[in-house]
Amino acid sequence: MPTSKIDVSKLEKAEAEYRHLFESVPVGLFRTKPGVGEILDANPALVTMLGFPNKEALLKRTSSSFYVDPNARREWEQKVAKEDVVVGFEAQFRRLDGRLIWVLLSSRAFRNAQGKVLYYEGTIEDITDRKHAQEALAESEERYRLFFENLTDVLLHLDTNLNIIDVSPSIEAHLGYHPDEVKGKSYPSLGFIPPELLPQALENTKRLFAGEKVSPHEYPFIAKDGSRVWGEMSSKQVYRDGKIVALYSLVRDIHDRKLAEIELRNTNRDLELYAKLLRHDIINDIQVIFSNTELMEMQIPEDSELCDFLEASRGAADRMIHLLNLLRRPEQEVEKEIVILIERVAKQAMQTHKQLTVKVNAPKKLKKIRVVGGRLLPVVFVNLFRNAAQHAGVRPKVDVTIAQKAEKIQIDVTDNGPGVPKKLQAKLFERSTATDGGGLGLNLVKRVLEAYGGSIEFISKTSKKGASFRIFLPVEES
Repeated sequence: MPTSKIDVSKLEKAEAEYRHLFESVPVGLFRTKPGVGEILDANPALVTMLGFPNKEALLKRTSSSFYVDPNARREWEQKVAKEDVVVGFEAQFRRLDGRLIWVLLSSRAFRNAQGKVLYYEGTIEDITDRKHAQEALAESEERYRLFFENLTDVLLHLDTNLNIIDVSPSIEAHLGYHPDEVKGKSYPSLGFIPPELLPQALENTKRLFAGEKVSPHEYPFIAKDGSRVWGEMSSKQVYRDGKIVALYSLVRDIHDRKLAEIELRNTNRDLELYAKLLRHDIINDIQVIFSNTELMEMQIPEDSELCDFLEASRGAADRMIHLLNLLRRPEQEVEKEIVILIERVAKQAMQTHKQLTVKVNAPKKLKKIRVVGGRLLPVVFVNLFRNAAQHAGVRPKVDVTIAQKAEKIQIDVTDNGPGVPKKLQAKLFERSTATDGGGLGLNLVKRVLEAYGGSIEFISKTSKKGASFRIFLPVEES
């Protein structure tokens, strides 16, 4: 009798421990009958997983009712009946609230002495988050694969030994290699980069694996047939656990652009040579004009009307030489001290046009002020002073007033001529507008000023006498 009591006590204790484990384990535990799957038992974790308020409510349902796909339930039961133990069967369940979840079932069949299945026991684990992550990863990989396979540029995936892990199919269109011909091979050994540029390319790669940022580089890549195709290579490091484990290098086709740049450079070189030859020939011809006018002045009386024509010819030739000097490739810094520039142009204009007077009014503090400008800036004032000389009567006079307005220099240029007809004022700076001296000069003036960030406007005056223009130029930053 004492032995029997001890055995019963041990049995009760074991059952209590089993029940405690059953109730407290964090995964769902179940026992169901074959067929529709009457639920014989379920632990609290399964009750919560399926969204039921209590165990009693859950036991009123059949296990087959939770399967979104009834075929999945039949497949699972057939596998368990055949194999007795099934581990890792995935299925989609519908909770009490209608929400769908993915579960992982591991089950075994319990049979009687005759081999008939009495019930199934097992575990159910909620793998919804894992499943969604797997689906998102698969979707991401599919998007990447589609992107990779449809790239027009060439994408190289390199390991730390510079072996090509993968390459986009577009390499065949650009360099003539099938991807299988280059995968697994050493990037430097394939001869994509010309030998003379390979050291630079390897140095850039070394810097990338050291964690540095390297700007894109242009190379004439060597194709399979030996031809050269210009490409721009930019690379990005791949990190894993804080370490650089690979590189992605994108090679963009710039062949047409590069050929256009080379052609433009050659064209500019030819134009520069032609301009030098042309300038040389024109200056020689102008010197002939100077010599002939001097000979003619020596042979005609000083009071002859021909002297005025000779002086005008000499002035035009002098202006031509000045313009040619402006358009030559500069060997020294461009003049940007605006007061000094205007005073110099005014002096030249008065030497060319003997009757012209130009007065420049500027505060001393602006003497060294520099504006944004270039080689063509003097052309602006050459044109304005010439227009005044040609149209302002017998004794043309020009007043130039210079002042600073915030970050700009204001220049007012006013002459004592007859002014501009009212019908022409609105379109004075248009290319097609023509005055007695031609409207093209003012159109050129406007375009030059706008190229330097400046502007020009015609100032209407109540008096009919004189034309007045206001120019703004930005002050050059220190």
